[in-house]
Amino acid sequence: YTTWFTYIRCHDDIGLGYADEDLHAVGYDPSLHRAFMVAYYTGRFSGSGARGAPFMENPKTGDARISGSAAALVGLESAVEGGEEEEISKAIDKLLLLYSICFSIGGIPIVYYGDELATLNDTSYLDDPAKHDDNRWMHRPMFDWAAAERRSRPGTVENRVFSRLQRLLGLRASLPEFGSETPASMVALANDSVLAYERSSGENGFVVVLANVSDRSQAVRLDGVYPDVKAWSDIVTCEAPQQFDDVLILPAHGFYWLRPAPAEVECCEDC
Repeated sequence: YTTWFTYIRCHDDIGLGYADEDLHAVGYDPSLHRAFMVAYYTGRFSGSGARGAPFMENPKTGDARISGSAAALVGLESAVEGGEEEEISKAIDKLLLLYSICFSIGGIPIVYYGDELATLNDTSYLDDPAKHDDNRWMHRPMFDWAAAERRSRPGTVENRVFSRLQRLLGLRASLPEFGSETPASMVALANDSVLAYERSSGENGFVVVLANVSDRSQAVRLDGVYPDVKAWSDIVTCEAPQQFDDVLILPAHGFYWLRPAPAEVECCEDC
């Protein structure tokens, strides 16, 4: 089999290279959408908590690429600066949501160094004459060993991110459904705020991944797609998902890895 690397961040900037025809197909104006993306992730858009920076910005067209650490781009840096626990929790949930997709959609997942500790932007490059004019160095910091030590202290941001990523990676390694020979099959839902796909391993069963990419709780029905499944189990929490009759509820920026109940998954801190 061949496969690919799947990652949220890497050493480089983020380019907005999706095809114009794809944006037209979903009703977006390509130029306006790219302008919004740049404005949002650089914190220029009103209400955005992102702390990225434009890279190779074209002042005539407004086109730009985006620099910044994953944690800073999901709003953690601004939340920590403001000391707002609710916003810190939201940013952590966004980061974990992204990695839940990265770990489950296929390929070999890559965790860019520092993301496991929710590393923020590093502005020390501005003091280096060899780096100061290249803001990509804000997400290429020296590894923070003090932050790494904090991953073992319950309640710290580093611990809240590291422990949950560790759980997801351990669980992923134990699931035959997530093998490279089982590609993801998208599941069509009536709710556009929820990404859904299935990973199947044939006789060993299947896992349905639901990812709420919105900042509000979302309702999902799976009975039309899986009429024979009467109940589900979230194998990440080893609990039943929040459900009312046939409607599943995903919290804002929440996700489920679902198997038909009962799902035999060992719940342990080390897996």
